[in-house]
Amino acid sequence: MKKLLLILIALSTLLLAACGDREAYRAHRLERNKPRVVAMDHSVMLMRRPYPQIHILADGNMRIDDIGIPTDEHQRALLQEVFVKMQILRQNTLTTDTTQARAPKIQAPANLVIFPPELIAAVPELRDYTECFDNLVAER
Repeated sequence: MKKLLLILIALSTLLLAACGDREAYRAHRLERNKPRVVAMDHSVMLMRRPYPQIHILADGNMRIDDIGIPTDEHQRALLQEVFVKMQILRQNTLTTDTTQARAPKIQAPANLVIFPPELIAAVPELRDYTECFDNLVAER
C-alpha cells in the first residue's frame, strides 16, 4: 500500500511539474501570433495568420508566399518607399537596442507615416494586413 501511495504521489508531482508554466507559454504564443511587420536584411515581411506572408523587396516588387505579384511603376515606388523607411528604422533600432533580443520592437517616430493610405489604395493586397502596421519588429 505504501508503494502504491508513493507511486501516486510521484505521478501527481510529475503531472504538476509538467503543467507548471502554461501561462508563460500561452503569453509567448499570443505574442508570437500577433500580426506584425518584420524588417529583415533583404525584405520587409507582413505576417498575419491565417493569411499568407507578404514580402516587400528592395526594388519595390512584392511576393506573396514566394509568388511574384505584378505591380505597376507607381505601386513599386510606394512599396520601395516603405522598404527604405523600414530599413532605416531597423538600423536605428538595432544600433540602439541594448536588450540584444532576437527581434526587438521598432519605435517609429510619431510624425512618420510608414504605410500611407495612398499605399493601401494603390496595392489592394495590403488591405487585409492593416492590423500589422502597429506592431513593427526588427530582425537581426
